[in-house]
Amino acid sequence: MNSLKKLQLQFKEAITKNFEPEFLNSLPLRETAQFSKLQRLKVYQNAYFLRIEESLEEDFPETFELIKKTKGDLRSQLRKFLKENPSKFNNLGEYSQSFPLFFDVKNERDLYESANFEWKKCITFAAHHKIPVDISTLSQYSEEEILTLKMELHPAVQLAIKGDHLYLLYRADSEVTTDKIDLNSYKIIDMILEGLNISKIVERISSPEELFRIFAMLSSRGLIVGIQK
Repeated sequence: MNSLKKLQLQFKEAITKNFEPEFLNSLPLRETAQFSKLQRLKVYQNAYFLRIEESLEEDFPETFELIKKTKGDLRSQLRKFLKENPSKFNNLGEYSQSFPLFFDVKNERDLYESANFEWKKCITFAAHHKIPVDISTLSQYSEEEILTLKMELHPAVQLAIKGDHLYLLYRADSEVTTDKIDLNSYKIIDMILEGLNISKIVERISSPEELFRIFAMLSSRGLIVGIQK
């Protein structure tokens, strides 16, 4: 390991794991009578956490507002979370994935749903583009063959629950769209995302016509990108 990479890892450990002052002896930090090594490290540590907090607030603006209104001291909650869950990623956007889990563990359902909803919006926005297929191509298959088919949905498609509402999230014209859907639609889309074929889905629903209504809706939004045997 080269010396620069080793030094970077040492600083990361010192900043994220909050080591005791004696650990600082191995770090090439300048020390003066007015400014100790520990004080200098805290400057780096504070900057590190502030940048992550800023990134999280960019990804979860509604959740942050909700915390401020209902939970009081936002900063102390976040610092506790960040110290308990240091980043394992080079990209701060990936670190946001773990943020909803903090509220799940704490059993803060309103905050979990809000954060999870906003994280799924992030996934939807960042998903790679794929060309949709025309659902009318189903006509080329026999009835028996149709039952064996699976629909591949666009990677931007997400399902979410927030409060008393169910949502279908997808991207349209480079913008994230959040459509409220009913429980049957939610369950059917969830089975499609799970990779079940048409036969398996039909077995679990009361009306086959409902499935093809969902197919038509997804197709009209350009969200079916593959038909697989």
